[in-house]
Amino acid sequence: MAQGHQMAVVENTPCFEALLLDIIGVQANGPSRALKKRFIKECGAEAHKPEVIKQYFSKNILERAKRRVENLQKLINILS
Repeated sequence: MAQGHQMAVVENTPCFEALLLDIIGVQANGPSRALKKRFIKECGAEAHKPEVIKQYFSKNILERAKRRVENLQKLINILS
């Protein structure tokens, strides 16, 4: 938990968009700025938009990806 707050921190390098791209099977290599642009190209909006998360990251997609995507199981455990 983040010190002094009830907050869990899961680091993903270089960025959260890299994790999300990996989940949907898109190669996620490169600097953060490029990956953020790639995410918008692939999903049509920025990663923080709820409609993008709902459309591309269903429970079924996450369940299938959790064994191959590092940090995804940690996030699922935190959110459950």
